[in-house]
Amino acid sequence: MTNKDFMLSSLKDLLLEGETLSHPIYGVLERDGTNYGGFFGFTETCLLVVLLNGSSVLCTERLELDIRSFSYRRKGRKYVISITFSDYFACRIHASEKPLLREDQTKQLGGFIRFLSSVAPKEQQPDVNTATGKKIRRQYFTFALYAVYTIAVMISVTYALFDIRSGTFVLGKWLNTSAEVVGILLPLAVIFAVLYVLNRFFFGKTLCVSDEKGIYTERGLIEWSRLSRAEYVPQISSRRRVRYCYLLLFVTDEKGKETAVRIDHFPYYGLGEIRKACPAVEAKMSKRGRWLVAGYILLPFVVPFIVALIKSL
Repeated sequence: MTNKDFMLSSLKDLLLEGETLSHPIYGVLERDGTNYGGFFGFTETCLLVVLLNGSSVLCTERLELDIRSFSYRRKGRKYVISITFSDYFACRIHASEKPLLREDQTKQLGGFIRFLSSVAPKEQQPDVNTATGKKIRRQYFTFALYAVYTIAVMISVTYALFDIRSGTFVLGKWLNTSAEVVGILLPLAVIFAVLYVLNRFFFGKTLCVSDEKGIYTERGLIEWSRLSRAEYVPQISSRRRVRYCYLLLFVTDEKGKETAVRIDHFPYYGLGEIRKACPAVEAKMSKRGRWLVAGYILLPFVVPFIVALIKSL
């Protein structure tokens, strides 16, 4: 069986009686930071998805074409197609005009985009780049400020521990030494603090925008009336990529189904903006996140104790 036959047979297996397959393409599905190669096509009412694991089928889906927003951008011969459904489920398909599995990929890809345009709402809601309101931007200097804090605390605590161990600890001397360390690092801290403030108000990638209607994300507008709660989750790393932190917005759609909309790299100050815009929404840090933040605040104090303990063995 050729690759073209494999694509068509995999998609046709998802058809119900009386349905026809149109605009089959090969592409890469991006969802929650993970990429899956696969086949995509349409029936009259559904988007058909066949995800691959090597040369075998990993899973299949039929997604009703109840679309909230749709957009695409082109770079050379490559397209990035973003779709958000009415239940706030979102996906992004990366596809190329290059005939990877079939010769008419360019033609089918054009038809795929035209079909999506025909079933998507004609009046699109403003997105994060066009909406007016309070912009919440990705912060680039938080870690730098934390690094300065860590260095200052670790040096001061290390001086105190080694002086205590040698029996030469004098409080006044230690305070002078700590003041010198702070004096050396203070200009660097001021520079990062100024950049942090400028980043917050003037530059940086806009993650979402809040106004009196709701919060605009990459998945479109989430009305305050549909938002039940917001949970901030600090995260240092994950299995697949470094994210540092993210926000979960728990949204109830028209059918009463609750969906978690995730915004990666969300800054902590954004919780305050959500509370100000809609005080009725419960917006807080996760319990696990509070423990994680407490651990990283205490880390510069703990590490010198561990080093001193190892030295004494």
